[in-house]
Amino acid sequence: MKTLITLVVSALLLMACSASLFGYEWTTREGQLNINTATLEELQNLPGISEATARSIMDFRSANGPFSTFTDLIKVRGVSYRMIDDMRPYIKMEGASDLTVEHHVMPDN
Repeated sequence: MKTLITLVVSALLLMACSASLFGYEWTTREGQLNINTATLEELQNLPGISEATARSIMDFRSANGPFSTFTDLIKVRGVSYRMIDDMRPYIKMEGASDLTVEHHVMPDN
């Protein structure tokens, strides 16, 4: 048990030092993005979505029509179940998009 506590404390200290030495970046998201109407740039605001994956989503949507379920996304090249789980709180299939994204940076010391 003592070894586990030491390991956890060491990991936390390492993370804290890394953040203070190299800066720390994070993103906050609120609202949802309509996956069926989103632009290339909007899709890239979703967690884990690169430009290439955003293009694949748009290409799939153009070829097959709108997505009707979250699991339809697994048919898109480059999308995994894990990515769907990460995106799920921020996507919807109908209605207007209202996703807001803020990028934060903790400056170097």
